[in-house]
Amino acid sequence: MDAETAMTEHMRPAAQLDVQCALGRCMLSLQQDEHLLKALLAQHERTGSIDTLDAEQAARRDRLANLTLGSLAKVLFETVVVPEGFECERLPTHPTPPDQPLFAISFRLAFAPDRLADLRAQVEELVLMRNELVHHFIQRFDLWTDEGCATALRHLQDSHALIRQHHEQLREWIHSLDASRAQAAAFLASKAFEDLFVNGIAPDGHIAWPASGIVCVLREAARALSQDGWTPLAAAREWLRARHPEQTPEKYGRRSWPQVLHDSRMFELVYRPQEGGAKAAWFRERPVRG
Repeated sequence: MDAETAMTEHMRPAAQLDVQCALGRCMLSLQQDEHLLKALLAQHERTGSIDTLDAEQAARRDRLANLTLGSLAKVLFETVVVPEGFECERLPTHPTPPDQPLFAISFRLAFAPDRLADLRAQVEELVLMRNELVHHFIQRFDLWTDEGCATALRHLQDSHALIRQHHEQLREWIHSLDASRAQAAAFLASKAFEDLFVNGIAPDGHIAWPASGIVCVLREAARALSQDGWTPLAAAREWLRARHPEQTPEKYGRRSWPQVLHDSRMFELVYRPQEGGAKAAWFRERPVRG
């Protein structure tokens, strides 16, 4: 240590060390807030197929990794903390194999206009405080006097209290997100979800026939058993009983396979005469019309 440095160290007020510790505490707390904010923004929305969900999540984290607190706050009020009645824009479409569905699930925190304005003002105040502490703190306070250090220390104590207040708000929002995700996970594991997503049966009983499970397996049977473009229904029934026993007309409120073929409007059904005068049912998928 040279003489000039030794003299400077000797002239430094003892209270300056308290200021340094308080400033470091504020910086660490702000970094904690940024970490929580990035976690909230990374987890509030998931899109992709079964095979791409993890990669999409990792890409979202990477996009957020180097954003400043101000940029994170901007994203927060564009995507997560929104006004009541907010309508989500169409989520981006990811390239997926034709046999894999695209998932899109998002969580929002919606507030009335007055409350939303208050929250925005509070977060903007936090951003301004962070920028002041990082860029202008030593210009604002005279840290070479005991009086200046005392003033700076009071300011840092107030700043830390405000940072902790925002920290608790972020924790509350993340807890709300976790609770919503738990409810969503419970629904995804429920029979109601299986009926809706796998079988195309809505809670009110409406059936989305084109995407229904029974139509999908009928298409499989038609491809496997087709004879000159037509499939014998009797053979298809046996094929489905062996491979998809859970798919039955009764599940969809129908009495028979011909009724399923007719009501779905996805297939053509004809009856062809057989030896002995009996008729056998044959079906094929309706051609797509331009």
